[in-house]
Formats: sequence, structure tokens, C-alpha cells
Amino acid sequence: MKKHRVFHLFLLIFCKAISLVTTSSDVQIFEFTAPLYNLSVEENSIGSKYARSENSTKIGVPLPEKDANCKFRVAEIVGEKSSLFKAHARQVGDFVFLRIRYKGDNPLNRELKDFYDILVKATCKRRDLSNLETTARIHLRVIDRNDASPVFLVDEQGYEAEIDDDIEPFSTVLRVEASDADIGINSAIYFSLVNKSHDFIVEPVTGWIRTLRHIKPGKYSLKVKSEDRASRLYYFDENEVQPSWTADVSITVRETQPKQTKVSVEKRKINPNLSKDRQLAAIITLKDAPKNVSIGLKGNEKAHWFEVEPEIASNGKEAEEVRWMLFAKNWSHLPKNTSVTITVGNDYIRGSGFSISKKPVMPVNETVTIQIERLAEHSINYQNTDKMMIKTDKMAPIGRILSRFNATVENADDISLVRYSIKNLNPSLNNTLPFTIGAKNGILRVSSNIVLSDRTYNFFVVASLYGMNDKTVEKEVSVEILDSNLHAPVWSAKWMRQTPIALGKVGDILIKVDAIDQDEGDNGKVVYKINSELPLEINPNTGEIQLIEVPKKGSNWMATVWAVDLGLPLSRMSALNLMFYKNGTKVPAKPKPIIIQENENKISPVFSSFPEVVEITEDARVGTIVAKLQATDEDAGYNGLIRYVIQDKADSSHEILSVDEQSGEITVASDLTLLMKEKSEFAEVQVKISAIDAGNPAKLVTKTMKLRITDVNNHSPLFDEPSYHVQISEREKPGKDIFKVTANDIDGGNNGRIKFSLGNDKEDSSTVAIDSKTGIVKLLKSLDREEQDVHTFSIIASDYGVPKKVSVTNFTLYVEDVNDNAPKCVSQHSRARIPEDLPNGAFVSCLAAHDEDIGQNAKLKFSLNSEKVPFRIDHHSGCLFVLAPETPMDYHKTPSFNLSIEVADHGDPMFSTTCFLNVELDDVARNHLAIEFDDVAKEASVYENSEVGTEVIMIEAKEMGDEQKTKAENLEYRIIGGDGWPYFSIDQKGTVRTTHSLDREAKSAYWITVEARDEKTDIYKNPRRKAVLHVFIRILDRNDHRPMAKKPMYIASVAENSPANVVIVKVEATDADDVENDAAAPLTFKIERGDPQSFFRIDLTSGYITTSGIRRLDREKQAEHELWVSICDGGEPQLCSNVIVIVNVLDENDNAPTFTQAIHHYNVRARHVGKLCRIFAVDADDGDNSRLSYKITEGDPRFSIDENGNIVTSEAIHGDESYALTVQATDNGTPAKQFAATRVVLTAISGGQKPKKRRIQFL
Repeated sequence: MKKHRVFHLFLLIFCKAISLVTTSSDVQIFEFTAPLYNLSVEENSIGSKYARSENSTKIGVPLPEKDANCKFRVAEIVGEKSSLFKAHARQVGDFVFLRIRYKGDNPLNRELKDFYDILVKATCKRRDLSNLETTARIHLRVIDRNDASPVFLVDEQGYEAEIDDDIEPFSTVLRVEASDADIGINSAIYFSLVNKSHDFIVEPVTGWIRTLRHIKPGKYSLKVKSEDRASRLYYFDENEVQPSWTADVSITVRETQPKQTKVSVEKRKINPNLSKDRQLAAIITLKDAPKNVSIGLKGNEKAHWFEVEPEIASNGKEAEEVRWMLFAKNWSHLPKNTSVTITVGNDYIRGSGFSISKKPVMPVNETVTIQIERLAEHSINYQNTDKMMIKTDKMAPIGRILSRFNATVENADDISLVRYSIKNLNPSLNNTLPFTIGAKNGILRVSSNIVLSDRTYNFFVVASLYGMNDKTVEKEVSVEILDSNLHAPVWSAKWMRQTPIALGKVGDILIKVDAIDQDEGDNGKVVYKINSELPLEINPNTGEIQLIEVPKKGSNWMATVWAVDLGLPLSRMSALNLMFYKNGTKVPAKPKPIIIQENENKISPVFSSFPEVVEITEDARVGTIVAKLQATDEDAGYNGLIRYVIQDKADSSHEILSVDEQSGEITVASDLTLLMKEKSEFAEVQVKISAIDAGNPAKLVTKTMKLRITDVNNHSPLFDEPSYHVQISEREKPGKDIFKVTANDIDGGNNGRIKFSLGNDKEDSSTVAIDSKTGIVKLLKSLDREEQDVHTFSIIASDYGVPKKVSVTNFTLYVEDVNDNAPKCVSQHSRARIPEDLPNGAFVSCLAAHDEDIGQNAKLKFSLNSEKVPFRIDHHSGCLFVLAPETPMDYHKTPSFNLSIEVADHGDPMFSTTCFLNVELDDVARNHLAIEFDDVAKEASVYENSEVGTEVIMIEAKEMGDEQKTKAENLEYRIIGGDGWPYFSIDQKGTVRTTHSLDREAKSAYWITVEARDEKTDIYKNPRRKAVLHVFIRILDRNDHRPMAKKPMYIASVAENSPANVVIVKVEATDADDVENDAAAPLTFKIERGDPQSFFRIDLTSGYITTSGIRRLDREKQAEHELWVSICDGGEPQLCSNVIVIVNVLDENDNAPTFTQAIHHYNVRARHVGKLCRIFAVDADDGDNSRLSYKITEGDPRFSIDENGNIVTSEAIHGDESYALTVQATDNGTPAKQFAATRVVLTAISGGQKPKKRRIQFL
């Protein structure tokens, strides 16, 4: 029991600790909204001006409790001994704002110190709790006021610079620099020229002085003025003489003398093996060349093979030397000893070269001819230098191809010079090698019968360049000779004198024959067969002959034995005739054994099918079957075995045809187009083909087949130029011959005939025409260069072959200009927008105009027709500049200027036009006053469930002058932060309205952050031209929620017979309308039903349910009561809800046990031991109060009773005897136990005895 108590105590302590941790985690941490704030205050500030925040963060601390009181103080200013600033607290809603102001005696000076690091401490006092403290840092920036003047960063001598007279317009010369101690727009400096200049301008912001045109040699003096923008914008007074800060600039322009351009050429050799690659052929270096130099190809005949490009400097700077690259491209058909001519200048057809300047290029001053050199290195090699292993057999026919050798050369021109030969390892045996090699094609063939004793031939195949003895390469070759079936089996010599053989017994070996074969392997393996009238059998491997049965008749017999080898492709054999006689008969005369050998090779092969002429097209693929040869030989065996070979063509550089040695099928072996000559319709080649038998010696037949290769249309016409370029004046009349185009097709016949035509474009056929035979191009209509200065046509050259082949080239026609157009502006009415405070000489815009003519006909002159305007125009470029030397432009006086500008060309006759340029001024935020709200935060309220658009509060920001606040114009209000951002909106008048229906029970208050900004005139995004206000909006309550019990049902219990005022349960409820509302009316409770007898009552305000005492509770009459409790609020209208309370009545031991009758009679069995009967009592109470115990208080001790009322005997009782017992029933309740007693009469009945009729009751 003690252990249980300790456990319960531990469990209680653990739960309490958990609740404390949970409670402490819900406590809000007291700290600033940020550890660091950035604020600003204007220099020279004195008085009660507070520092401004430049962002939307609320500066301060959240209020931890409603009754808390928070204050701030400056704890430290880093680097300052005295406190220059004071901290103020401003509580709005649930937040305390921190405000900082300067309290020093002397004005703040930004130039002395522009930054302060301040530590602020917040202290919050709470009722009955400890104080809270926290700190934050303030970085206070001092805002600049325009109290300093710009100063040039140069000594009294001013600026000096030297330039050359060839400097380009708008090039930078030097930069003037000035400094202003102020910052921002107060330090933004404008530069302008005091004295008017037609040659130079100064950029107003950067101070760069630039050239306006090409400058003549001489000395130029300029005076540059500097002024800050704030003075020009805010403090300018036309009646007051402004201070002037100027600097002198001296520019010396040197005269330059043109130098003679020097041209040098560095040749590079090109590799013929890389004919399809782009290769550098020469480097052309120009020294002392003008900037507008160009290089091109003279004429256009070499443009297909060559191109020139300038070298771009890697560092982007101009170099003293200009390098151009001459590249060779696609020159596989370029003839040897080719030269190319280049021009330095512009004497080349447009499009053939490059120009690195937009200025007109200089006239031609030099022509250079470059001889193209090829890489002259000669070398020859085998790609694989390993030893080559070849296998063939002894029966190889003469002409069989063993292998083909291919040597590679470095120079493509050396391909035709490659020659092949055989070098024997033993020079003394040069003539004994049975092989030969094609000198040009490298095909290794069998040239004679192979000597049987030689198993391997070792030699070198030498590849060399004809005429160059030192250019050779060797490849070792080993030819292994495999065994062939050259010999037939030969019988031993003893069989030449063999005597007749006597027959023995059946199964006896009569004789053993033997033969030998000189070949190897299966070719030399011999087996035996026999043909006889006798029943003889021969062992095929040993040659043993035996009798298998007794002959029935005759006395002597002849037998033929065959010796056969197992060679391939055919077997060879020899025969032996033997004589046998019957033992005991007369021995026949000794016949001479007959040996039959192979026949001699008497007949040569004969072609039975051989085409004299075979025709095939040149585009036949390798492997195409040309013909099928067939030859016959009347000899048998190897003498009639035919092989086919093609004899080597000594002057051929490649193998044309190949023949299958066994089947005689002839196929194409190489590209047949190599045999076709240009413009030929066919080519003929004589091919010698032999049919050779396998006899020894072999016999052959050779015939010549004529191979006719016919031309196919596999070449397209090729133009002599990749493209054509022609210049023509737009004055030319229709009908003029422009030029002639030529093309070539190397096919023969109709495949090589060419006709010309134009592409399918409609413009092609309406502008020019081409003669289909001659290729002469003729002009069909007048040309207008302004409508189209370049015409591009497609010229098609097609042949008459089937299918037709075509080639296409481009023909470009350049139209030369005449002055027949007036200048035009890109836009007749142009617009430009500039700040109103631009200084004198500042760039405004350039009028975009053009003349559709070119050259002098398109050179323009600009003139300003408008008078008394603050602008001037440059006559050459059309660029407009500010002309306001003293009085700056004012947007409020003249917001725009409409200028009339005349544009004329320099042609003959001259044409002109008038264009208009509208210059609009921007109002450059002349108002520099700060925008502020009258407080850091405001508080407002609105009822929940109000209509969307309900007005909450109106706010207004004003401009802060030196002495008073004025209404600000052009302000825009917007909500930029806060948790109420989605629920509220603000219009441009500063009225805050709701955007959603609000629910106070969901959220009772919102913060919004409102920004007022000068969007229209504040182009520099000055932080002083915006202000931030925090608005706290309370949501006022409406009675729109019913009270709700904390539990859906209450279940409680109370003891019966309880007196009055016993607390049963407390009904608790909440009303969402009353949350955080201490003044709300309390909830009321009432029992609506379920207690008609008034057992209970409920407290009206607390919700406690107690016993009434009017009537006592009796569990035995009603154990459970279901009460309906109503809960009502005090709102208008009143809202109520119901909750069910179940009260269970607990039992008390107020009832004693009872038996149903005073005496119980039972008939029981005689002579029985054990359970006899059972008796019952009842108790109206519950639980232990109704649990009964039984005992026999009076009677025979042999009887006993258990807890369930069962009466048991321990001994047998006799029949016809009766026993009286007194039984007592007692409950186990608390308080004191209750009991009852009854009499039990037991009558013993024997087995056959009929019981007496008695009333027996079973309980």
C-alpha cells in the first residue's frame, strides 16, 4: 500500500512540472521588434523633431500586459560623453513606440559627424510582477543639407590635353572632376561650358569633354563651370547673382602627316591532304595604314577558293600594324602554281572583303600578287607496320590473289607515284619466289607453281615513290604453304611379284596389303576397299583380308583392292588386282599383279559460257555481279577440277573486277568512275580471265573479256564562280546585257550538255532574263536603288541527263545611286524628354533623318528654324543641345518646346524637308521638403460584421517646412505592411476602408502600415519624400455568438440522502463575444427541465449545481437524473444554449436483507452427503451494500451453508427424519452491517418413499 502512495505522489509531481513548463512556454518574450534600427535626422536640427525611420518596421516593444507601463531611455551613445538624444515612449494599442529626438544646444553638423550608434534600454513595470527589461541599438544617420559648394580637383593652371587632328567625332579628350562635401543630390554636380564651342561639348554628369566634329590643328581654350543640382533646383533666384566655380581647359590639336602604307606578305604552305579544310595561305601585314583600310580579292575568279579576313586584336586595342589573313578553302580542284591578287583599298567587288570602318574607304594604292605554295614534303608509310601473315595451299592456281598492300603518302600529289615491289630476304633467290606484285595496285598474286619443299616464304613488300629513291618503306611478309592433296596412294613394291593366294579356313587372315601416300594429314591417310567374287572382307585401316564363308563353286578367283586417301577437295586412289585359289586344287600359273594408277592430265579446260563483252554502268556498287563464267574439263578427278582467276593488269592502279575461284562469278571490285574520262560516254577495259585445272602439271585456258563501262549522270554542272556580283547604275535602260555566266559538266553526251534558267521567284523573271544556251543575263526593267539597292537572283544550270542534275548559284546585282530623293525624318514629329535642370550645352537628342540616296547625295545638313528657344543644333549630326547659359529651364513656365528643323542634302540638285521635334521637360522634384505624418501611430476602431467599404479612419501627410506644415500635393497612399494588409484598403485621399467582413472573435485588432509617397515628382526616390504611419484598428464587438458549455455533456454523481447545498458539479461556459471584454454582462444558468420534484438547484451566475434539500434523493427509487441546463448571455438580443447534465445517485447502506418467508421447508434425499438445497435473501442496496453472507446460527452441526446460500451436509442423514436450522443473512455495506434470519426445515426422503405433499419454494 505504501508503494502505491509513493507512485501516486511521484505522478502528481510530474504532471505539475509539465504544466509549469507549458505555462512558461506561453509567456511572450519581452524584446524589441528588432535588435537594430536605422533612423535618420536632418542636420542643423534643433527642437522637437523626431528621428525618422526609412522602413515599415514598428520601432519599439509589444506591451506584455494591459496594465504594464513601459518607458525608454538612452543608455549609451558610442563615442559621446554627454547624451545628445532623448528617448520617448508612445503607446498605441498593444505596442509602445520608441521615438528619438536631438536635445543638444548646437545644431547637428553632418560634415563633422554623420552617424551615431545609440544603445536604448526599455523598462516595463507590471502589477504584482517583476519588471521586464530589454535593449536595442539605434544607428542614427544625419541627413545632409546643401551647405557646401563644389570645388574642382585641379590646380590653378587648369586642365591640359593634346590630341591629333584625325580624332573621330564624339571621342573623349579629357575629364574634369569636382567634389562637393555634401551628399546625394546636394553633391550631384553638373558641368557646362561657359564659353560657347562648336568643336567640343562637356558631358554634364561625367565631366568628359568630347569632340563634336573633326578638329582642325590649333589651340583651343575652354572654361568649364560646375554647380550642384540642389542649388540649381531649389535655391535659384534669377534676380540674384549666383556664385561661379569654373576651371580652365586648354586643348592642343596636333597636325598629323599621312604615312605611306607598307604591305608585307608572309606565305604559309598548305597541306594538299587537307583539301577540304580551311587553311591559312598567307598573312598580309599593313604598317602605317589608315584606320579605314580594307583588303579584298582583285576580281572574283578566285573567291571560290580563297577569302580574306582581318585579325581582331585580342585586347580590343588598336595596334600599330594591321594584319589580314588569306585563307584557302574548298580547293580540291585548284590547279597547281595558283596565284591570287589582293588590293589594298576599295577596288574590289562589294561583298568580297571586309571593311573595319564606317567611313568611305581610301582609293586603291597598292596591288599584291601572292603565289600559293603547297607543302612539298614527300613521305610514304604503311599504317600497320606489323609483319603480315598469309596462308595459301600448294595447289594455289597461278593468278590467285593473296593480299593487297596500301601505302599512305603525306602529300596527296604523290599518290600516283607509289610503286610496289618484292624484296627477297635472300637476294640470291630472287627468281625462285612463286609470287608477283602489281607495281601500281599492290596486289600480291601467285605467279608460278609452288615448290613442295618450301613450307614458308619470307620476303619484304617494298613501297616507294617513283623517281625518289630515298622515299621507301618495307613491310615484312610471311606466306605459309598449307598441304594439298597432290599425291595418290602408292602400293608397296612387293605387290609387283605377288603369287596366287590359297584359301584357308573361314575367319583366317589370307593376306595383308599396304600402300603409302606422300601427302600429310588427311590428304595422306589411306583406307582400303575390296571388290571380289569371293566372300572376302578387308579391314579398311590395316588392309587385312579374310574369308567370311566357304565359296560354293570354282577353284580360283580374282579380286581388286583399292587404296583411297581422305584428301580434299577430292580423294585420290590406286587399285591392285589379286588372284585366290582353292586349297588342294591345282595352283594356277603365277599372274603378274595389275596396279591401276590415276590417269594423266591430257585435256585442257574449255569455256562453255564466256561473254565476250560485258556492259555495266559506272555507278555500279562494289560487289555487283557482272557475269557468271563456266568451263568444263573432260578429265576426271583433279585433272578435271577447274579454278578461275583474273590475270593481273600491269598498268592498272587498282583492281577492277574480282572472280570467285570456285563458282566463276565475276563482281565489281572497285569504283568504276575512276576509269571514266571527262566528257566520255563510255570506257572499255580488256580483262584476261583463265580457267585452270588442278592436274599435275596444270592446264589452263585464257580468254579476254571486254568490259564496257557506260556513263551515268552522276555529276552536276559546276559554275566557274561560286557566286556572281555586278554593279549597275539605276539609270540603265531595259535590254542591256549585264554579264555572262558559264558552267561545266564532266559527264559525257546529254549528261554533260547544259542549259541555264532563273529560279522560280517572280521577281527574277520580271527583272532579268538569261539565255538558256549562252548564259547571257539581260536587264528587263528599270531599277530603283531606293526601292531595292541589291537584287539577288538564283541561276540554275541543269543537264539533259536522266535523272536530271542541277546546280544553283547566286547572282547579286548592286544598283548605283543618283540623287533623286529628298531627306526624310524617321518620324515627322519626334519627341524627347529631359530634366528641366540640365545645364548649358547638355545633350538633348539627335534628330533621326535619312536620305534614301547614298554618298554625297545622302549627306545631310540640319538647321533650327525656331527662334528664341533654349536649344541649338549641330549642323552635321543633327544633335540638339541645351542653350540656357544663365536661366535654367522651368517646367512650370514652359513644360515643352516644339522645334522646327530643316534637313537638306548635298546633292545636285539639292533636296530638303522640315521635321518637328517636341522637347518635353520633366519636373525634377523641386520640392525637397520632407513628408511626415503628425504622429508615429494612430488608433481607430470599426464594428465587426460591418459592410465591406466601411470607413475606418482618414489620415493625411504634410510637407514639413522650416516653420510650418503645409498640405502636400501629388501624394499617393498605400498599405505596405501589417497583419491587416488583406482586410483594409486606402484611397488617394487617405481614407482607410474595410475590404472584408471582420470577425472580432477571430481577431480583435489589426495593425496596418501606411506609406505616403511623392510618386509623380520624386524621380530620385528621395527617402524624405515618403513617410510611414502605423495604424492600430480595434474590432468592436457585436453579440453574434451563443454561450457554449465547455463540455458537450456533464456527468456527475451525488450520494442519496444527501442534505441541502451539497455541490454536485459546476457547469462552465464561454461566450466568444465576451473574450477580452471585462465589462461584459455575466452568463446566467437555469435548469430548464429534468427535475420536476426539485431535487436540485443551480446558481444563476456561477453555474454550480447543488442538492436542494426539499426532498431527499433515494437511489432505490431513481438512480439517474437527466437535467437540461440553459446558458444565456446578457447581450442584445439575448442568445442562449443548452447542455445536458447526467447526475448519478450513489448508494448508501440504508436497506437490510430480507427473506421472502419466515420458514422454508425442503425435502432432501436421505443417505446423501454434500449439497442438499439453496436458500436466497435479497437487499435493495447496491454494490457491497447488497452483497450478502450466510451462516447457520442454530441447528445440527452436520449442516453448513456457503456464501451463495447452498446448504451442505457432511454426513448422511436417515430417511423420515426432519432437521430445523436457523439461517442468518448479513450484508457487507458501510456503515454497520444489516442482517435478517429465517427458519429452514429439512425432511429426509428415502429412495422409494413418496414425499409428503408440501409447499416447497425455490429462491
